[in-house]
Amino acid sequence: MRDARHTLWPAGDEFLVYPGANSSIRFEKLREGIVDYEKIKIIRELASKSSDTKIKDQMKDFDAHLASFIGDRDYSKRDYDQQRITEAVHRGKQMLEALSDGLAR
Repeated sequence: MRDARHTLWPAGDEFLVYPGANSSIRFEKLREGIVDYEKIKIIRELASKSSDTKIKDQMKDFDAHLASFIGDRDYSKRDYDQQRITEAVHRGKQMLEALSDGLAR
């Protein structure tokens, strides 16, 4: 419980959940990702059933935004500018909130 070091891996890399059922940052981030994925899946389904053209356009824009994260498949050519990525993630969250609000009406 006091020392998560391991001889082969950096500290904590072997734990998603620590002894005593204590969570970790890695586990919480994994959980957040799963929740986000499920929300997008539900919103896609609802948007596909919607007859509202604004919702359809917003969904198309959101899908295009998500595709921008894939980028070049050659990892050596990818741009890992932290500020750009952070702004893109925030923009995606705003787009998802707008879709969610529009579908709730």
